Amino acid sequence: MKTFLKNAVLFFCSFLLISNVYGQEDFSAEGSNVLRIENEVKLAVPESISVEVWNYLTTKYADENLPEIMSDDLFDSKIDEDLIVDQYYDNLDFQLLSGSNGIRHRKRFVIMDTASRKNGRELMQIKINNINSNEQSRGEYKYPVKYYDTNKEKYDNLAFLGLISREYRESVVFLLNKHGIDATKLFPTIIVEQLRKRLYITKRDQPFLTITLDYVTSKYKDKECKFVELELELNEICYTESDSAVKAKMEGITNDIKTGLIEKFPSIKQDQTPKYNKSANYMGLDINKIKESRVKWVKTTIIIVSICILAIVAFLVLTRKRRKKSRHSIKF
Repeated sequence: MKTFLKNAVLFFCSFLLISNVYGQEDFSAEGSNVLRIENEVKLAVPESISVEVWNYLTTKYADENLPEIMSDDLFDSKIDEDLIVDQYYDNLDFQLLSGSNGIRHRKRFVIMDTASRKNGRELMQIKINNINSNEQSRGEYKYPVKYYDTNKEKYDNLAFLGLISREYRESVVFLLNKHGIDATKLFPTIIVEQLRKRLYITKRDQPFLTITLDYVTSKYKDKECKFVELELELNEICYTESDSAVKAKMEGITNDIKTGLIEKFPSIKQDQTPKYNKSANYMGLDINKIKESRVKWVKTTIIIVSICILAIVAFLVLTRKRRKKSRHSIKF
């Protein structure tokens, strides 16, 4: 009996600790520092047909057509347009890029409604790949970005952690450490700007699905690339909190939209590569070459520093000898 009570207490304490670390007091997918499962179909769209594709989508899935298409009169839709600026972060080994994961500081500007509460919103997002066997799913954590007047707290001066609201920083460090990433070593890498045309589909006035056409411009140092991508994304909160049967029905809807698109526009191809990796590929960034270049830079720096140190030592020794010789001459 004592053993049972002891184990029960340990289990309860562990439960409280985990809930505190992950912020999942009610195991809801809402809020910051909570794992959400996103499920999206990613399609590569030739820029030459992008306008035609968007016109097709906004006509077919217009508000008045949804009840027939969805076989349900509880669906509605609306169109929006945003400018999204994503600054990605990585370490010197580009671990996140290598694992098709991603960490980005997102800034969102609502073009069609500048009074929107989402206009100017900033978030830090962590994307985790291979969370299950579904290639269309990824894990996502979101954290508020906050700017402080003084840099006096732990991590304040770090490029990545310094942007996250202080109350979440230790949780982020713990989370990334679980995945073999040192949060203190992250720095800005690729910038991805997206002119985003979005068709929101709601059910009972709650977010259900978004159809997004992104005109992407990515930059890294002196390199740049452009491409167009279409995403069919199920609302991550709704999807995360649904059981497997409902998830399957939701995925069936996005797959039906995908099938209809590809049948009408055969040049559209499904490509689940994350934008961070796709941008690197299009810009011809070779991780191995970047690493080799860094190794060469380190070696060159060590050689240069060593030569400078030797030169300084030689100068000091020579100066000392001259002083001794000068003193000797004066005494003579």
